[in-house]
Amino acid sequence: MAKRIITIDEIPNEIHDNALDLIGNDFKFDHAKGMAEWLKNSVDAYRRNDIKQEDQHVIFRFTDQGLTHPMAECIDFMGMTKVDIEKALKIWFDPEAAKRGKKGLKVYGGHGNGGKFYMRQMFGESRFITYKNGVMNIFGFSENKKYGFAKGFQDKKMSPKEALEFAEIDSLPIPADIKKKILEGKTGFTAVQGIAPKGVGNKFKIARDIEKFKNHPQARRILERANVSVVYNDHSLYGLLKPDELEPLDNDNFKKPRVVYIPEKLTILSNKEKVVVPMANGKYPPGKLTLRTSSEALSRGSNLGEMNRIDILGEIGVIGSYQLSEIGVKGFPHAAFIYGEFGPAHEGEASILEDPEDDCVSNDRTKLVAENDKTKALLEWIAEEVDALAAEIAALER
Repeated sequence: MAKRIITIDEIPNEIHDNALDLIGNDFKFDHAKGMAEWLKNSVDAYRRNDIKQEDQHVIFRFTDQGLTHPMAECIDFMGMTKVDIEKALKIWFDPEAAKRGKKGLKVYGGHGNGGKFYMRQMFGESRFITYKNGVMNIFGFSENKKYGFAKGFQDKKMSPKEALEFAEIDSLPIPADIKKKILEGKTGFTAVQGIAPKGVGNKFKIARDIEKFKNHPQARRILERANVSVVYNDHSLYGLLKPDELEPLDNDNFKKPRVVYIPEKLTILSNKEKVVVPMANGKYPPGKLTLRTSSEALSRGSNLGEMNRIDILGEIGVIGSYQLSEIGVKGFPHAAFIYGEFGPAHEGEASILEDPEDDCVSNDRTKLVAENDKTKALLEWIAEEVDALAAEIAALER
């Protein structure tokens, strides 16, 4: 028989809604986490356009008066084109989605899923109202969790003034220089809207929600640098939103952060056998653990209880976060005064946890990949270092 050449005519993979439901449920959203995903998307939009941090403005607006259902919004001042939507926003699980073709760009977003899954899973309906280059596009999820463009809003021509009024953001506290650029057509805007948020009822618990959001591991470091404001029922709250700053324990031994570099190799027990796990190599230098103390106990259930954790940093942003009680820390109650982070020795470096040959980063960046020896070794080592610091605090107290 003659050898035949058969060429497959490739077509895009189809993803069944059931698969999206299963994966979306795994994101375990609350609204603080979802807002953090929206914030990361907005900051990434600025980064793609080389906008300086001091010029990055994001407004969160919450409205529960005068509407049939409450609405949450995240607004930035860049805008997207229809091509952006087609090539990035519509595509699920693209590891380069947040970069939009800019190779080498460091972005907070991972696979471009978090903000979309938040819209799909946690609202009755949701949409992007986005304006750029004189045209408006509206793209979002229906009440059936199906996405698509709004009828009549694909590249709909509109003046900047009309666009601002249509999106009902013309009365927001937009910096004068940015509003001028929008009206002159030099920039655009995107308003992400979530309608009928799950678990909210008819009224936002705005103080509680913002308190949780501003200290969320995915938002905290961005809020330290970006200009983020909050509007509730057309009233500005908080000025520029910043995370809480914690006063350290009032003792010279614990006022400064404790910095510990991880050994290049760690040993753990795996299936009752000792396994040596490399935590650094020629490409990825040893990371460092930075432990800080708080003068107030970060007890579970307290206002700052969520801060009793270790955030795991990657090349940019947080790639995992763990409450101390989750990782086997035994030194309570004194460990309740400790929080910190583990990451590359220098900001902007990649971490061995992100090594594509043995990647520990999960899709939603809430936890590292659990069934990985590097993850297990890292968390065991962190717990030991936290316990050592807790023992010092206890000894001084005695």
